[in-house]
Amino acid sequence: SQAGTGTARSQPKGRRGDERWSREAINLGALQSLDGDIKLAAKKLVFRRYPFEEPRLHLTLADGVLRVEDLTGRLFKGNVGLRATLNSRPLPGLGLSVQLRGADINQAMRTALQLDQVSGLLDFTGKFQAAGSSQWDLVNALSGKANVHAVNGVIRGFDMKNFSERLARLNKAPDFLNLVQRAFSGGETKYQRVDGTWNIRNGVAETQDMLAQLDASQATIKGKVRLPAWNMDLRAVLRLTDHSDAPDMGVHLYGPLDQPRHNVKTAQLERWLLARLGRELLGKSAKSKGLGKL
Repeated sequence: SQAGTGTARSQPKGRRGDERWSREAINLGALQSLDGDIKLAAKKLVFRRYPFEEPRLHLTLADGVLRVEDLTGRLFKGNVGLRATLNSRPLPGLGLSVQLRGADINQAMRTALQLDQVSGLLDFTGKFQAAGSSQWDLVNALSGKANVHAVNGVIRGFDMKNFSERLARLNKAPDFLNLVQRAFSGGETKYQRVDGTWNIRNGVAETQDMLAQLDASQATIKGKVRLPAWNMDLRAVLRLTDHSDAPDMGVHLYGPLDQPRHNVKTAQLERWLLARLGRELLGKSAKSKGLGKL
């Protein structure tokens, strides 16, 4: 069966994915007429929406190529190290290497994805490259690889601990669907750690190995995040660690990155519950007839 289609929090309706990226040509001609070598130390440096605290920056510019030789400081309350290359010809091209340690994952995801459903501490490393004449072209050409490690946070939108505890006390099968609806329509679930690798090609980030250790459960996640279209298609398998004999559940996360929807698949778990309740009823019936003494 299926249960739940919605988000944990209502958020403003976003633009369609392909409207987020400008088609206007990027003009980097000015880089071809300048040379420079700049070192900078400051209390704060804001690049677009990204606030770097106490940055130390070394920039060089020569032959139409701008290089961030080194940028260190604090970003989202974590330590950051970044290097980048921006080519002005033949097409605008970007190469980026970034390391982030101990960052506030909620701040990071709200800034990058307008997603406010996860908290915790984030370690992130990635290398990316793209070339194109506009934002739209650059996003569609984006490729690279990223590693994600998060600890000690919560994921909002479902409550696995409460679901697991109440599942153990269920004594009527019809109550199960109501339990699923309630568990995946709000609340939050603590996680101990989340680890995974993302490979990016043509603006599509894909993972095959995300693993999350959650309260009362464990999740493996596979799927894609499509940056040009600004949507996701992720499938998680949830295993209830407090019910070792229970079958897994499936969760499909899909739709806009800032307003994801979910679909919970529980058919196998329903059959397991019916079998468990049947065994309990037979046991009670046997005891009432005195068969338990045989």
